Amino acid sequence: MFNLSTKSLVINAMLAALYIVLTVASAPIAYGGVQFRISEVLILLAFFRADYIIGIAIGTFIANYIGPFGLPDAILGTAVSILAMLLIAQTRKLLGNKPVALFVSSLFPVILNALYVAAIIIVLDKLTWDCLPQIAFSVGFGEFVVVSIVGVIAFWTLQKNSAFQKLIN
Repeated sequence: MFNLSTKSLVINAMLAALYIVLTVASAPIAYGGVQFRISEVLILLAFFRADYIIGIAIGTFIANYIGPFGLPDAILGTAVSILAMLLIAQTRKLLGNKPVALFVSSLFPVILNALYVAAIIIVLDKLTWDCLPQIAFSVGFGEFVVVSIVGVIAFWTLQKNSAFQKLIN
């Protein structure tokens, strides 16, 4: 499933670094109940190359570790992101390389992160569970904007670019 060539390892290292930099640079809007984590757009790379899951997962782990919830978020958040990326890669296999498949696959991180982030905020901030719907909606909205709108448009447009084609082929 994963091509671990030297080139792939270098690209994964660059993706991890890019995820971390984008998250930390946008920290005020990347963490918390209302978040527009710009780095999450990278999760859609799993639609094109499943082996890029490794670098994005490493970036997610480190970005979450240095975030407000530390190690619990690093472990659990990375697991949720890996699950979302595996579902994204599987959607491409099942539905093919079509705009609708890319959009459908973008909904996995939206739904999973909305539920996970809301739950971890409730548990670690010691809030009541009746806050779940509003926190999940808030997180899901930000994730939808970044991944399902900006990300889908960006990656579908990039697919026509020869440099991007070289990166994903």
